[in-house]
Amino acid sequence: MQLTGRQSERLSLLDALQSSEAELVAVYGRRRVGKTFLIREVYGDAICFELIGMHDAGAPRQLRAFAGALGLAAPPADWQRAFEHLRAFVTARLERRRGKQVVFFD
Repeated sequence: MQLTGRQSERLSLLDALQSSEAELVAVYGRRRVGKTFLIREVYGDAICFELIGMHDAGAPRQLRAFAGALGLAAPPADWQRAFEHLRAFVTARLERRRGKQVVFFD
């Protein structure tokens, strides 16, 4: 499938990726309009971590999903430790691959 239209959104996402600064991008809109597809299509291999949240799931279940996405053997005890693992994960990837990396929370 190929991305059709969405040129202004695509350019905004590419501007953030090509910026020399760290960027926070929030993409919002109605359900089922292609937001996730747009992000994956534009950022592609630059996405180094992706996590899809679960509706009505408590912290323990969300932390297990986070651990699974990072390839951890056990879930972190809390979100502080979860993000410490994420920082280490991204830092290790940056050592292997230069360029801006995208952390995608959906």
